[in-house]
Amino acid sequence: GAMFIQSNDVNIKDTSFESNVAEGNYSTGTGLGGGLYLLGQNPDFVNVNFTKNDATLGGGVYIEGNNVDASNINLYNNTAVQGGAVYIAGNDITLDKITAKENNAIQGGAIYIQGQNTEVYNSTFEDNLVTRDIDLIKPGAETLKTMGGGIYINGNNVAVMGNNTFRRNIASGSIDGGLGGAIAIEGGNTIIYDGQFTLNEAVRGGAIYVDGANATVKDMYFTTNNAVQGGSIFINGANTN
Repeated sequence: GAMFIQSNDVNIKDTSFESNVAEGNYSTGTGLGGGLYLLGQNPDFVNVNFTKNDATLGGGVYIEGNNVDASNINLYNNTAVQGGAVYIAGNDITLDKITAKENNAIQGGAIYIQGQNTEVYNSTFEDNLVTRDIDLIKPGAETLKTMGGGIYINGNNVAVMGNNTFRRNIASGSIDGGLGGAIAIEGGNTIIYDGQFTLNEAVRGGAIYVDGANATVKDMYFTTNNAVQGGSIFINGANTN
C-alpha cells in the first residue's frame, strides 16, 4: 500500500489516501491495507480520507495495532476481499464520525472487525455492498459467504452504538450467503444500540444478521429493509436480546 506504520503514538491528521493498491492473494494472506497498514500502538486519526484504494484485506486501511482512536474519517469507493474500506485485527479501537459510502467486499463491505473491543459511534454507512464479484478480482476466497454489507463482526465485545445510520447497504448472494444487509454478526457479546436502518437488503437479515452468542439489539429504528428471510433481523445465535 501507500504507507506502513510500525511506530507507536503516531498522529495522522488532515491526510488523504487515494487510488493506492496493496497487491496480494487471499489464500496467501498478502495484500494488507491499500492506503495504510498500521501496526503501531496508540495512534490517532483525525480528518483522514480513504478513496478508491484496493487490497486483499482492508482496501483503505488495515489496523493491526491496539488502542486506536479515529474520528472524522471518510471512506469512499474502496475495495477488498474482507473489509472493503477497513479491516480491524487490533484491539481497543474507537471509531467516531465515520462516513462510509460505496465500498465493496465479499465480507464487510465497509468494515471488517476481527479484533476485540471495537466501538463505533455517530457514523453513516451508505450504499456499501458485499458481492461475490470481488472474487473475480481477488482469487483465493472461493469459500467465503457474502456477509455484512456495511459491517461484518467476527471479534468479541463490539459496540455499534450511539447515533449510527445505515442506508441502502446490500448483502447480495444465494441462500448460503447474502447475510446482513447492514451488519452481520458472528462474534460474541455484540451490542447494537440507538441506530437507524433504512432500505438495506439481503437474503437473510435485511438490516442485521445475528449468528454470534449474547448479542443485544435495542432502541433501533427499522424502515423499509428487505430480505427473503428476516426483513429487518435474522437471528440464528444464542441468547440474543
